[in-house]
Amino acid sequence: MLGNQRRLLLIMFLFLLLLFMSGCFINMKRVIEIASDNREQLPIRSLRITIDPSQREDFFEQLQKFADKHAFDFKLSDYGTGGANFLVEILSEDIEILAVDIPKAPEMISVRFYDRRRSTPVSEETMDVINELAIDLENYIMEIPEITILEQ
Repeated sequence: MLGNQRRLLLIMFLFLLLLFMSGCFINMKRVIEIASDNREQLPIRSLRITIDPSQREDFFEQLQKFADKHAFDFKLSDYGTGGANFLVEILSEDIEILAVDIPKAPEMISVRFYDRRRSTPVSEETMDVINELAIDLENYIMEIPEITILEQ
């Protein structure tokens, strides 16, 4: 009888171990999926804009006009800083454009273009669309006097 109890305990232990191991495997699989989804994406195109901080409202207006022309969503957040720090998101289904201030250089703004589909490699068609959008955005921004745009 003692041998039967040990066998039963061993079988229960192995069963619980098997359940535990399968749960760990499923959780590790999910961790890997999440990590791969959050890989850092590099911008396809990047601009560095030099602008007088007093012209930021003009800059935001030009970004809004650009977004409206292309039927993109426009989101502006200044994190409650009154415009001292900001993030502008211009979004379509396929393209994401981010404009962000550079805190240690208030006269500098970084604008980056991304493929929201995260295709690797980025398709030639997406590259062409982003290049056309970048040129159009530059034209809007250049309407602001005394502004400098550099390709990064």
